[in-house]
Amino acid sequence: MRADKTFSPLASWLLALALLPTAAWAADACPPRQGDNAPPKYPDPAFQPNAEVTLLIGVDRCGAATTVEALWTSGYPALDAAAVEAARGWRFDQGRGGRVRVPVAFVGNGPSAPTTLRKPTPEFLAILADFCAMRVPPVAANADGTLPGFIADPAPFGFDSIAAAEQTMAREGVREVTDLDKAEGRGYITGNTFRWERWRVFKGNWEFAPSVMKQRKVFDGEKSFIVTGGRCEAADPAKCARFESFLRDFNKKPQPAQEGPPPLPAGSRCL
Repeated sequence: MRADKTFSPLASWLLALALLPTAAWAADACPPRQGDNAPPKYPDPAFQPNAEVTLLIGVDRCGAATTVEALWTSGYPALDAAAVEAARGWRFDQGRGGRVRVPVAFVGNGPSAPTTLRKPTPEFLAILADFCAMRVPPVAANADGTLPGFIADPAPFGFDSIAAAEQTMAREGVREVTDLDKAEGRGYITGNTFRWERWRVFKGNWEFAPSVMKQRKVFDGEKSFIVTGGRCEAADPAKCARFESFLRDFNKKPQPAQEGPPPLPAGSRCL
C-alpha cells in the first residue's frame, strides 16, 4: 500500500490569506526533518480497497502539521480516519506556514472503491460556500493595472443590526486594536480557508455612530481585490450621509489587483 501526496496551488493562495500574526522562526529554531512522511495503513489488513481521500492540512512555519481534516471522503470512514491520523505526524518544507490540500491514495490488493462513495465532506462544503460567496461581477482595472480603492460590496450586509454583527465578530473574529479603541470603536478580523473580512465598528464619540464598515476579499473570475460596505444606524440621516462619504474617502488610494484563488476540484461548482 502506498499513499501518494501532492501539494495543491491552494497552498500559496491560502498563505497570502494568513490572518493571525505568527512568530518569526529562525532557521535553527526548527527541528530538522527526518525521513519521509509515513503513509497511512489500512485499519483492516483483510480489507484493502483502492480509494482516495483528500486532506486539508494546516502547516506551521517549521513544516509541522497542526490541523488535519478530510475534504473529500474516500467513502470508507475507517480509511479517512487512518489518513487523518497519519497526517498529524507529517512534516513539510520549513518556512511556508499555511494550508495545503493533499490527496492520499490507498493502493491495496482489493477492489477499487465505487466512485459514488467519494463525496465532499461537510468541511469541504463549508469551504465551497465561502468560495462562492467571494464571487462578484467583473471590475475594470485602471490604466496602470490598479483598481479603484473604493469598490462597493454588491452583497447585502448580512445582519439585522450592527449589534448582531458585533456579537458575531466578538465570538468568531480576532480583535484588531487600532485607533478606533481611543474613540470607543472596535476592530475585528475574521476568516478561514477562503473568507477574509475586516470590520470596523464606530460607536461612542464618532460623529456617525453607530455604524460599521465591512471590507472583504472577493474574486471576479480573474483577480482578487477588496470591496467595502457598511451600515449606519444613526438617527440623523445627515450623519449617515457623512458615513457614506467617509467610506469613499477612507479608501481613496488605488489598490493592487491580487492573484485569485486556485480552481476548485473537478466537479465542484457554485449554485
